[in-house]
Amino acid sequence: MALQANIHCRKKDDPAFTAEDFLGRADREKRVAESLKSRTAAMAATMALRKIKPGAPPTEDVPAWAIGPKECLPTPTPSHPLP
Repeated sequence: MALQANIHCRKKDDPAFTAEDFLGRADREKRVAESLKSRTAAMAATMALRKIKPGAPPTEDVPAWAIGPKECLPTPTPSHPLP
């Protein structure tokens, strides 16, 4: 039953149905809410990381480990200036 529901009734981003959903032992609404919360947090982190400019100091939403050591940053040259 869960396989058929996963194929025909589930939205693309929703967690998969399990047998416990149909036996009344699982809380599907809670799993859907947790999945949405997790995806939202991942999107927020991705947006924060996309705002980083090379050589920028860490901010409260971007930790120092995400920027990396200065040796890893590209060095601008006349033929390849940094944006």
